[in-house]
Amino acid sequence: MLTLITKFFRKSGRRRGDHQGGVQFGADSVSHVPTVETVQLSLAAILERFPEELRLMIERMPGSEVTVALPVPTIMKQLPLGSVKMSLASMHRQAPEGIFKRSAGEEKRMIGVPLAEVLKRVRPELLQRRHDQRWEVSLRNGDDRNGRRRQLLENV
Repeated sequence: MLTLITKFFRKSGRRRGDHQGGVQFGADSVSHVPTVETVQLSLAAILERFPEELRLMIERMPGSEVTVALPVPTIMKQLPLGSVKMSLASMHRQAPEGIFKRSAGEEKRMIGVPLAEVLKRVRPELLQRRHDQRWEVSLRNGDDRNGRRRQLLENV
């Protein structure tokens, strides 16, 4: 009976260990895994901006050296919208033991990450102006409120 079941599930004579053109897992395949660039954000900076109803989930505040990772493609996709968010579940997974109280409640909730923290960590060459934004600087002479002459920078 066992032989009959084994024959039924066997595909075209191949056995479990045979790899003919399929996906291969092992030490060789690890070097071919694409990596995603991440940014390390301060968990303390994120928790300081937590909404009041979620502050009850915090058992203790972490030190400034504790970080959580957020993929750069995720940041770059959200940044033009004016905010960057990450899931509460992701924060729970990445935080050291004892930062959060055990809670099964709001795992899917998205938490805003302070933009100042994000912009400090993202490489500047990744940040580009949109095509519809223009920045020109012109110098003009003018008087300040006290009547003194000075050069003013003007955004056109």
